[in-house]
Amino acid sequence: MAASPLVTIITVVLNQPAKLEATLKSISSQTYPNKELIVIDGGSMEAGQAVLKKHTQAITHLVSEPDKGIYDAMNKGLALANGDWVQFINAGDEYKDKESLATFLASANTSTSLVYSDLYLRNEKGIQEKKQKKIYSKGLFTNVCHQTVLYNRAKLNMLNFRTEYEVSADFDLLMEIYFFDEESFAVKIDDPLIVYEQGGFSDQNLGQALQERTLQFQHHLKNPVIQKLNLLNLKRQQIKHQNSQ
Repeated sequence: MAASPLVTIITVVLNQPAKLEATLKSISSQTYPNKELIVIDGGSMEAGQAVLKKHTQAITHLVSEPDKGIYDAMNKGLALANGDWVQFINAGDEYKDKESLATFLASANTSTSLVYSDLYLRNEKGIQEKKQKKIYSKGLFTNVCHQTVLYNRAKLNMLNFRTEYEVSADFDLLMEIYFFDEESFAVKIDDPLIVYEQGGFSDQNLGQALQERTLQFQHHLKNPVIQKLNLLNLKRQQIKHQNSQ
């Protein structure tokens, strides 16, 4: 990789003009110079199209057409990505400040599959900091917000989301990457670099997420005892997450 590797930022949106405006401003403000922006719009109406037109110069690739769901849209973005590293910053999400992307890249190296950070949760109650746990520790997998993850695409050329999982394909991908690269799986940055907008698609479908992750545990984890422990851990995480909203 080059000294300043190319980073692809992918933004997925459908009919959220105000949130899209804030997200695109945040991405444009990043001081890290070597980046491209791909926007996958599911066919937004006039107000959304006006925001996209306003930010034409900042957008490297724009696709505006119906899709089959959020992960289908994210896969469309991956198909266009040229970067060594990829990050998904969807409408409503923002970087903490203009140095956030540079901070991610300062911890990125060619051997690491993922870099991820802590975050701020934003909801009707305001903004609060959230410390994310290790994705894998002592046999247990913990999901992290995919907006906080920088994926090493140069290393993970198989990077793609399984669209049969409508809510939790990002969690499935984390597990797949872990078993692909246990030795140099991830580096965590103990600093909140992303502001995550709660109340989105995954927050609205926690029941389906539980069903999908049960199937993912069965697929990736062969020991039934470990499967059960991970499922119990997931239920505790969901309760804690619901209480934070």
